[in-house]
Amino acid sequence: MPHREQVLDRRALNRALLARQLLLERRRGSAAGTIEHLVGMQAQAPNLPYVGLWARLVGFRPDELSRQVEARQAIRLSLMRNTIHLVTRRDALGVKPLFMRLGERGFLRGSPWGRQMRDADMVEIARAGREIMGEKPRTVAELARIMAWLGQAPGPAIAEEDFVLRYLKAFGPASVADMRAWSGLAMRAAFERLRPRLRVFRDPDGRELFDLPRAPRPPAELEVPVRFLPDYDNILLGHADRTRILAPGRHLGLFSSNGIMKGSVLVDGFVRGAWIPTSAMLHITPFDKPFSRKEARDVAGEGLKLMEFLAPGEKHDLSFGPVKL
Repeated sequence: MPHREQVLDRRALNRALLARQLLLERRRGSAAGTIEHLVGMQAQAPNLPYVGLWARLVGFRPDELSRQVEARQAIRLSLMRNTIHLVTRRDALGVKPLFMRLGERGFLRGSPWGRQMRDADMVEIARAGREIMGEKPRTVAELARIMAWLGQAPGPAIAEEDFVLRYLKAFGPASVADMRAWSGLAMRAAFERLRPRLRVFRDPDGRELFDLPRAPRPPAELEVPVRFLPDYDNILLGHADRTRILAPGRHLGLFSSNGIMKGSVLVDGFVRGAWIPTSAMLHITPFDKPFSRKEARDVAGEGLKLMEFLAPGEKHDLSFGPVKL
């Protein structure tokens, strides 16, 4: 009789994702270690990872991350989906080579400058670049120090199989399509090579999900805390099927605009609202239906902690409902 894989429903996948994303309870750890565990953090705006780390770590202090950035040990660069992520120096060097072709393709096809270069002579462009940089003879090592923020070129590349394993550790159980949606890379061959080492599940629609054998998969009924996350947090972008964190049919229309910070509110593990800070007020907008009395108390308590993190020592207040800015 053929073996049938265990089916994981939406709540089971949600609890597994929260566990991998360090959102069941804040942990004690370093900013660098957490960024590596998460395989980078969305950093379209430089301040986003600060809120993401605050949501995950006990006693996180912003100056810890600031020192890492100043020392070039935490780096913002284009990686997954050709978007800006914050990674450690080690991952900047090891992960970036996997995305070089994706970046080149995105530039040539997705930017107005690149599209204008598609019919150009790339050899001639390279020659012109060398001429522009030809102020004086320089060794390759000298050019690397001048041109590279880290003082060296990216490489050697992390193995594709290791990259898949890191993704599953932070986002599993997940499908091949999920990883492609998160990264922009086609990794089916790497998944197949890893298949003997992985557990296989199914989602309610029959899709094949892969996972590390001993990764945490908490019970679906586990009670979970309220969490406030920054715009574009990767927990919302880590899968092709986002119903494990977003309500079915809801799209990612809750992010920053016009330079205003916004973020998502997780209640019972799912995105149930958005938050916007203005001066000393935190505006919280529930989606679809109002919070229950207990939910509102829990949201208010965590929201006040967020405001103390964003503006320590000031007087804070909260409002529930739509806000016009």
